[in-house]
Amino acid sequence: MVSRIFGALALSGVAVALGAGLATAHDASYRTSVSIHFYDAAAPGSGVSKCDDPTNHHDCFYGRVSSKLSACQPGRVVKVFDRNPTPPMRAPASRADPPELIGETTSDAEGHWIVIADDPGTHKFFAKVPRRTIVKPGHTHVCRRAVSDDLKVESDFG
Repeated sequence: MVSRIFGALALSGVAVALGAGLATAHDASYRTSVSIHFYDAAAPGSGVSKCDDPTNHHDCFYGRVSSKLSACQPGRVVKVFDRNPTPPMRAPASRADPPELIGETTSDAEGHWIVIADDPGTHKFFAKVPRRTIVKPGHTHVCRRAVSDDLKVESDFG
């Protein structure tokens, strides 16, 4: 009788331990955002370069990937697009051109990123970060995709 009670207690302890292990396992989705800014090296009063450029001669887009889950910030691929690229000379006037990829990079440990762009002209640009899934034993974290607001750049100083 006593051995049955100890056996039942031991079995219930294993069940509780397994249940606690399952309770900590989870799948979660985290919102991500991406900002975009432009640094024009030739603009009057442009100040110190934001382009990680000690010569201060490069224009660049820069920004940050942000999320409540810090693991969603570093190592994210960031692509910068021109929303309204100049169409080819022979393109039909009614054809809507897709956004043109200007450049891409990977965000650093704090989520900061930089894409060098020499005199991109006067256009609207945006940054895009694709979805990323982080899988660890018992956990799946989905870092959602993000698209920045449009940024109008008037780069006529170069």
